[in-house]
Amino acid sequence: MLVIDLSHPLVPGMPVFPGTPEPAFDNAATLETKGFLEARFTLTSHMGTHCDAPAHLVPGGATLDSLPAGTWIGQGRRLDLRAACRESGGRIGPEHLRPHLPARCDWLLLQTGWEEHWGAPDYFTEHPELTPAAAELLAGTGVTGLGLDTPSPERCTDTDLPVHRTLFRAGALIVENLRNLEALPDSGFTFICAPLPLADADGAPCRCLAEVLRRIA
Repeated sequence: MLVIDLSHPLVPGMPVFPGTPEPAFDNAATLETKGFLEARFTLTSHMGTHCDAPAHLVPGGATLDSLPAGTWIGQGRRLDLRAACRESGGRIGPEHLRPHLPARCDWLLLQTGWEEHWGAPDYFTEHPELTPAAAELLAGTGVTGLGLDTPSPERCTDTDLPVHRTLFRAGALIVENLRNLEALPDSGFTFICAPLPLADADGAPCRCLAEVLRRIA
């Protein structure tokens, strides 16, 4: 059994969405002063590899802690959209998804190749994005969640965010800023998304893992 870490580490100076407060890392106690080491972290709910709940945008939408524990683990499927993104200028439409959508999966992971831009100035502004029509197609599949190697399924130029809202209204979760999708097979793996168990959370940093059922050749 092979377990692949799909999360960016939370570290000082890590990339954050423009306007988001920087994370703070310091010590609440040290071995020298208290005889034990205890760290203190200041983070926002949408920092690093994280999960968006419907409550992020939809009034009365589900919060992370209101969802059953089984939501966070399920059958995964990866769609390699790198070539499609190069050909389309980063616009992912239904025509790019429909030929490759599985009949069933719990978590659909879209690989665009954008993780290579992690830390670059354009990471949060020029990334590939889904069209609203593509979001409608995915919303109709009944997936538990959509994972991406981008900071968002759409470019956040305003507050409308139709792709987010379409997925949330269908009950789908969104995981952003994944990495290491290249290491996954297209199918035959279990996806595990473990957000911090925060009460009434609209989102939270996650440790995302893939348990691969067969070794990758």
